[in-house]
Amino acid sequence: MQGVLKKDSVENPLVTVITVVYNGESFLEETIKSVISQTYSNVEYIVVDGGSTDKTLSIIRKYSHAIDYWISEPDNGIYDAMNKGIGFSRGSFVSILNSDDYYFKDTALEEIMEMSSNAAIAGNTHILDECSGKLSIFEGLKGKLNIQIPFMHPAFLVKKEVYERIGCFDRRYKVAADCDFIMRVYSCEDIYISDIDFVVMRSGGVSDSSFVKGRMEYFTCYLRNTKDFPGALLGLVYTVSLFYLGRLKRAVWKA
Repeated sequence: MQGVLKKDSVENPLVTVITVVYNGESFLEETIKSVISQTYSNVEYIVVDGGSTDKTLSIIRKYSHAIDYWISEPDNGIYDAMNKGIGFSRGSFVSILNSDDYYFKDTALEEIMEMSSNAAIAGNTHILDECSGKLSIFEGLKGKLNIQIPFMHPAFLVKKEVYERIGCFDRRYKVAADCDFIMRVYSCEDIYISDIDFVVMRSGGVSDSSFVKGRMEYFTCYLRNTKDFPGALLGLVYTVSLFYLGRLKRAVWKA
């Protein structure tokens, strides 16, 4: 762990960007570059590595001059690592950028910090299809939390005090702890949803590769946060049905 504390102020709030990584040599450098090229003038960058065995540490050391803190040690999964990073953070705002994602543009943080003083600010997420290289915007379903979150977690800028007030990521969830956190914030905090193009996410993350497990966790966290069993069950059946229907269509086309 290394770095020098940066100053936070009302006039120029410190934004802490946290990247958690484990064996992420393929895309980590692109993620780091997108953070250190941001035009916003007061950014603290923290990288939490889970004890990688590939070239991840070499990449981190290559950019250690631009990383305020980094640590490499075993953890109990991605959300444990995120909570660790939040504990290290000193900024008024926290942005969590995954190790295979990147900011949409160099002005992303600057633009979103100019939008609002709310407890949380959300921007647009663009999904990068690894096969075609095309970007498509994520269309959240506002007000239909039983089916889908209204925005992706990496496009979410949250005041540090929110984490202190409602808690960090619930490690009982292995796939959907970010969804649970968004639901908790959504239910009790003032969120400003902007139209700023904020982050790019690659398709094929943990929630993609473990879809059904993720939807079961989503069902659980929605039920815990809303006590709405019919809505939770409807959302589970609807989304899982769409998933398998899509698989069936692809199989038919290939045949």
